[in-house]
Amino acid sequence: MQKSLRNIPWLTPVALVCGLVFLYCALATWNKIDWCSGWAGQSAAMATRIRLESQDPLRTLEDREELLVAAEWHDIISAKYARVASHPWLQYPKAPLITDAEKSAAMQRTEAARAALAP
Repeated sequence: MQKSLRNIPWLTPVALVCGLVFLYCALATWNKIDWCSGWAGQSAAMATRIRLESQDPLRTLEDREELLVAAEWHDIISAKYARVASHPWLQYPKAPLITDAEKSAAMQRTEAARAALAP
């Protein structure tokens, strides 16, 4: 005599638990992707806005340079969150979001842009 799946009493609870675990993992992954992509977009928009502010001719050269450094920092933060959004198995970016090495690299990149800002 053949056994049917209906005669296995533990199959239904196991299938239900597996389905709930899958649903939980899917929702957690979707939430992580959504949250990180939102922050990546927010930081990228902030960097764009700061760069536009740095082009104001009424600002001093030092203010412009500080704004460009801040824009670079926001680009770094945006890249970190975008990386996690596209690869959700990675950890969230850790605090501090910008390390000292990244800060100094951003300062060096703005030194190159300093010549372009000078009138």
